[in-house]
Amino acid sequence: MRASIQGGVVIELFEEFVQIEFPGTPTEENPSPAPVVRAVPLAERFHPDFVAALAAVPAGAVVALGDSYDGKSFGPPPQPPVLTADQVLAQRDGLLANASLRIAPLQDAVDLDEATAVELAALKAWKQYRVALSRVDQQAGFPIAVDWPKAPR
Repeated sequence: MRASIQGGVVIELFEEFVQIEFPGTPTEENPSPAPVVRAVPLAERFHPDFVAALAAVPAGAVVALGDSYDGKSFGPPPQPPVLTADQVLAQRDGLLANASLRIAPLQDAVDLDEATAVELAALKAWKQYRVALSRVDQQAGFPIAVDWPKAPR
């Protein structure tokens, strides 16, 4: 097996051989032959420069997408970067803007006395979500560990 690495992270895994089905060759006796299955090596499927750039995965090693690679060995996925309070608040503000877009037409239906029971329930859920978002900076682990509320469906 080989791995494609980008920024020290495994982004794709390739088997050394892949089973490819090729159409059979029709003959007069057999106009619809069964397909032929052949093991095709990696070097025949891709350009040699691409294959040369792939990292060899040691036999028996368990490597997954997202694992780290330092040029010599594979390891667990890298830790995500720690976000600053400003970055977390910017993410929160984007989610708040989306929630407000979802709330507006539901609130319009209520204001016009045209809201269905489903719309009333959705409005309440979206408003609860928006309130929970507005309070993420009050969480004990903020900004390192934020427990993001789940958006309504």
